[in-house]
Amino acid sequence: MARPTIYTQELIDELCIRIATSERSLRKICRDDDDMPCMATVMNWLKDSDKKEFLEQYARSKEEQADYMADMTLEIADAMDDDVIKKEDGTEIVNYNVIARDKLRVDTRKWLLSKMMPKKYGDFQRTEIKNEDGNLVTLKVIRE
Repeated sequence: MARPTIYTQELIDELCIRIATSERSLRKICRDDDDMPCMATVMNWLKDSDKKEFLEQYARSKEEQADYMADMTLEIADAMDDDVIKKEDGTEIVNYNVIARDKLRVDTRKWLLSKMMPKKYGDFQRTEIKNEDGNLVTLKVIRE
């Protein structure tokens, strides 16, 4: 089956839904899903000045993907299914490999979220003061 190369709103909607509702990257979606265009085609569409609506829709889907990823991070952190292994004699041992892998998965997602949406998921806190016109006010610190 040939990958689609013709830009249609239906194809864009499906691509953006897949981005928004998964932790998979655009690269992985384009590579693994035969009904999706190749990565080069999507990148060309994103650069095309006649397809600004796609750029806006894509940006929204990436924001939604970040929220989805944050939800998944909680699920990974809360899951305890494989944390303990029950041996044949009934004794239980802690599966530190699973715990370490889950920690890595959570930490990786936290890092990605802080880069994808730093204002929402980053550690940096910023306070903005605006005047009556809505313009940002610059404060000067004077040390005596």
